[in-house]
Amino acid sequence: MLAQTRSTPFRLGFLARLYLLIAALVALLMLVAGTSLVAIGRLQGNAEQISSTASRLLVSESFFGTLQSLTQNLSDALAEDRPDQLDGYVGRHRTLQDQALELLAQLERVTPAHAETKQRLAALLPELDRRSLALIDAQRDLLARVGRNAVALRDLQLQFSRLKQDLLQAQFVTGDELVAYSIKQFIIPLEQVEALLFDAIGVASIKALDEAGGQIAQRLPALQQNLGNVLLDLAPHQDSRTDYAHSFQAPFAAIERQLAVPGDGAVAQYYVWLSDQQANREQKLQLGRLQHQAREDIGTLIASAQQASDRQLGLAAQTYRQGVAGLLAMAGLSIAVALAMGLWLGRTMRMALAAVSGTLQHLAAGDLRGGCDYQRADEFGRVGEAVNRVAGSLRDALAQIGRNADEQDQIARGNAQACGQARAGLEGQRSSIGALTVSLAELETSFGEVAQHAGETAMRVGSVEALTLQGSQRMAATRIDTQALAEQLETSVAEIANVEAVSEQIAQILDVIRAIAEQTNLLALNAAIEAARAGDQGRGFAVVADEVRGLARRTAQSTGEIQQRIERLARGIGSAVRSVEASRTKMQGNLDQVGQADRLMQEIRSQVERIAAMSREIDSATAQQRLAAEEVSRGMHAIDAAAELHMDSVVAISDSSERQARMSAEQQALCARYRT
Repeated sequence: MLAQTRSTPFRLGFLARLYLLIAALVALLMLVAGTSLVAIGRLQGNAEQISSTASRLLVSESFFGTLQSLTQNLSDALAEDRPDQLDGYVGRHRTLQDQALELLAQLERVTPAHAETKQRLAALLPELDRRSLALIDAQRDLLARVGRNAVALRDLQLQFSRLKQDLLQAQFVTGDELVAYSIKQFIIPLEQVEALLFDAIGVASIKALDEAGGQIAQRLPALQQNLGNVLLDLAPHQDSRTDYAHSFQAPFAAIERQLAVPGDGAVAQYYVWLSDQQANREQKLQLGRLQHQAREDIGTLIASAQQASDRQLGLAAQTYRQGVAGLLAMAGLSIAVALAMGLWLGRTMRMALAAVSGTLQHLAAGDLRGGCDYQRADEFGRVGEAVNRVAGSLRDALAQIGRNADEQDQIARGNAQACGQARAGLEGQRSSIGALTVSLAELETSFGEVAQHAGETAMRVGSVEALTLQGSQRMAATRIDTQALAEQLETSVAEIANVEAVSEQIAQILDVIRAIAEQTNLLALNAAIEAARAGDQGRGFAVVADEVRGLARRTAQSTGEIQQRIERLARGIGSAVRSVEASRTKMQGNLDQVGQADRLMQEIRSQVERIAAMSREIDSATAQQRLAAEEVSRGMHAIDAAAELHMDSVVAISDSSERQARMSAEQQALCARYRT
């Protein structure tokens, strides 16, 4: 019994000590387990922080590239003066502004430091947006002003052309050599001024327009003096119908207004344009400095985020080492269990970190073909899913770039269509030139008809002269016979009266011929004026008009001679009346002579009618020539419109080609960085 009583306390103490030891071991195991759980929680938080930081770094890198690309697009749009590109830039810039604000919010969660840098960047981005939009508005105003200047320059060229035409018409109308010399002295420097302006517009250079405007402004006083000399020489020829002073000074005053420096003229507008361009260049430089400052601030924040991520990774590694050291200090089962748990956790974390790190390295190297293979229902699995989503976003971005390449292909087809329009315009020009050729052929035909009729008219006038001479000879013989036939005076009086009536009718017909000749001369004068307005294209028509005027003058001279001879014939008839008393015995023979004279006069009448018909034909031919000249003018307008269409198409093709080349280069450079 004593042995039993002694052994029981021993067993109880042993059991108590064993219980206490087990309790201590259990408490120690729980402590180790709690420490391990805390370390695991820290590692999980650090892993999530690393995943979030990696995603934000990728987003910031994409934002950084987009900002650089958008800056280049703005510079190209401002350099090319393209309103459509400026409108597209506004939308893209506001999208980038939203991305920048989102990036600031993300960096605020990642890096609580650098508050001053983030505040400066938050204030800088709205200022950058405001200055960019202000620069775009200023560029649009410049484009509108350039369009108004183009209209003003075209009006200026029209005033030059109108003034030259009026001067040439005045020279032709007056026919004064002194006036012609004064007009020539005025037109020569006027054409030089017009050539300066034409060359400057053709070069499309602001510097060339500036120099041309200065030279033209220097020559304006000399032109004004020459115009005064022209008006002085034209003063004797001026009447109520020809107000040369008003017709010449009005376009010259319009030219002075257009060329005024300074003022509201075309050249002055370009001075304003140059001033605005200088201000825009300063705004561009300031905008570039703001963008550079924004990129530096964003780079500072990104570097801070990367440093924070590195610190989190270091803290995770330190916590892992502390957990392993605590587990090694345990004895027995606690050490084995803790070591087993540590080894398991370490292996799991190393596998997860290796998988995530390898995937991030592939993404940083530009390889988007794979993804994170670690797929478990834990924090590291969520990190792998986030990395896979980042890779998918990048692949979608590359797919979008491919679609942009398709859009470039459509642009290329649009260029081909523009080329087709240009070819169609060229065909239209060839058609217009063909129509002009036909019109010129018609003009040549009409000119031939006019020349032929002029020749026939000359021949007919010669015949009239011959017949008139023959009639004079017959009348002379009649006068001789009348002197011998005085006894037959009573029976001859009536016949002599008939001859006088016929002479009066012939005089009336000659008056009609003279009126026709004057009308022909007036029509030829109008034709010469129209030819002078047509310039080099109407020189041949002017020569023909001069020939027609010469023919009209010769016709008038011939009719005058016929009139004189008829008057002499009338005087001869009067002599015959006075001599009829002494020629009665030979009156019958005189009657025959008078009959022959009557037939000759009838022949003269028919020839004169032929001349009148030919004059009408000349009038008809002149009308045809006028219609042909109008056809030539319409053809020239068609050629001008087609040329303008061709120029627009060529400019569109050139702009599209340059834009396509830049987009292709950017896409190729971006695609070359990644492998999908």
